[in-house]
Amino acid sequence: MSERENQINRLLSGLKDAEPYIRACAVLSSDAFPLASWTDYYDDEDEMARYFSRFISAAEIAGEYFGIGGADRVYLKGERGYVVVFQVNENAHFACALEAGARMDEALKSIRTCALKLAEVI
Repeated sequence: MSERENQINRLLSGLKDAEPYIRACAVLSSDAFPLASWTDYYDDEDEMARYFSRFISAAEIAGEYFGIGGADRVYLKGERGYVVVFQVNENAHFACALEAGARMDEALKSIRTCALKLAEVI
């Protein structure tokens, strides 16, 4: 494993320690290739990354259609939780799934901080 991969994995692990309501997260390249992921809840991390990629793709398409630009941040609130995406840089996005009990002000701060640190690594 490369040093960059190690740094990314440490950042994801640190985020999980800081925000216990995170169920899964993934760093995805702009062409939807998973660079790294973390989950204790889902068996297939590749499948999880594909769902995050679809979510990001739908947001990008909607942004283009409505003329508001690319997806810098995307939020989805469901009955049992949230999906949050932050653009890391022009080459990557960072997606997280959280349980419903998450305090979103704190969670968003932790996720944004992690995304900024990922931007330094990627």
